[in-house]
Amino acid sequence: TQAALNPGFVDEASRTFGASTIVVCMDVKKQFFGGYKLKIYSGTKTVDFSPVEFAKLMEEKGAGEIIVQSIDRDGTMKGYDLELIKSISEAVTIPVIALGGAGSFEDLKVAYKKAYASALAAGSLFVFKGKNRGVLINYFDREKLNLLKDEN
Repeated sequence: TQAALNPGFVDEASRTFGASTIVVCMDVKKQFFGGYKLKIYSGTKTVDFSPVEFAKLMEEKGAGEIIVQSIDRDGTMKGYDLELIKSISEAVTIPVIALGGAGSFEDLKVAYKKAYASALAAGSLFVFKGKNRGVLINYFDREKLNLLKDEN
């Protein structure tokens, strides 16, 4: 929220602490008639930046990474918003982290390989299991994770 309201805040933080320590998280919501809107205040208020414009501005202001959080996909376990992630990954040179929607190992793989995410964040994928979505912490084993690297 602060980055959208005062982009100079990111510039000052980057100059003070170094770009490698500054990560900006963008909350993005898909619009009913197409396109995306950047949201602030936990998704309750829209700002005038498009997600791509905002990502470029944050890179210009010194952010070292950007997290792209799809409000629509968060917690659904139906896959990342690949169109959104790809548009931002192609617009900036800093790492882009995909967040919101991961439900399977395949979702991680597709976001990395086809939407060019530099990193992948997931919550429900590792916490909820079974048809009743019982809480059970779950991690992929090292061998499966290495498949992401080995297939390049």
